[in-house]
Amino acid sequence: MQKNHFYLGNQIAEAKKFTPRPRVGQSNTMPQRNRIEHAEFLKEQYQNSFNQAIALQDELAAGDLPVADGVYLDFEVNKKLISDSFDTKTGAKIMKVSDISEENANVTVFIEKKDKDWLNKKADEYANVDTDKGIAKNEKLIAPIEEINLSNIHSLYESSESFDGLAENEILLFELWINKRDEYSIEDVSNTLHALDIVCNIGKRLQFADVDVFLIKTTKNVLEALPNHLGYIEGIRRYRQPSILTETHEVNREWNDLFNDDINFNITDDSVCIGILDTGLTMLTNCWRQHCLMLVWVQQSTSPITLIKAIMVLIWQDWLYLVI
Repeated sequence: MQKNHFYLGNQIAEAKKFTPRPRVGQSNTMPQRNRIEHAEFLKEQYQNSFNQAIALQDELAAGDLPVADGVYLDFEVNKKLISDSFDTKTGAKIMKVSDISEENANVTVFIEKKDKDWLNKKADEYANVDTDKGIAKNEKLIAPIEEINLSNIHSLYESSESFDGLAENEILLFELWINKRDEYSIEDVSNTLHALDIVCNIGKRLQFADVDVFLIKTTKNVLEALPNHLGYIEGIRRYRQPSILTETHEVNREWNDLFNDDINFNITDDSVCIGILDTGLTMLTNCWRQHCLMLVWVQQSTSPITLIKAIMVLIWQDWLYLVI
């Protein structure tokens, strides 16, 4: 007789979607374009968006405010055809990818001012140059792009709806995720936040190999302008207490990926143990084995009690994360 197993609110393991392999003849083909027309269309949108961002930054700089050393742009692209060329050392750097329809995604990139001509060069080659195989050069980058627009806070915040729902002048806590590229400077981040009167204890940021996470305190109105002042913003979220780690599977995975390589476990005889009494331990332990942070610490037992030897507690300022 099948018995129910201990249920953890569907927050430890997640159902994985399965997409069957395409049959022979099925593929993600490039859209058919008039190469010259499409290249000119994208170059115009790109140039207008870039110039619009620079003009706004010039106004801010005239008021002695710090400005970003580049601009954020949104590329609408078929989500199955997003090219690696959107993320390079000498051009665009992907900050965030968001679904906007069943087929298309919004690829938000940061492009430094010194790399302003990045897309124009790629588009000109797409329009006029063929590869040795007889296809348009840079086709994988240029052909799938539907349009290009100037980014705003909605592109970097967790969702447009949640940002629009924030109170206008209420001081709130947010997570600010900054991508750490070669150009990353903690002094620039600190000076910019200070100039905008955004409260942040820089020394207590969460530091990982590719990203730093800051707990900041500011208003919606100030936050809305932040992309004009600060580069390499990978994302901004409302701080919501410890449940942030398991609020959604997507957020759970992002934090797990960061913790997995940076947390050093120190398990001793004095560590806290959790006892779980259940008659269906096989599924329970198999479920936890698939969780990257629990893999090493789950012990099988022939008795009805499984001892979990690790509770990872991370305290950052008044942040308390309990991951089991």
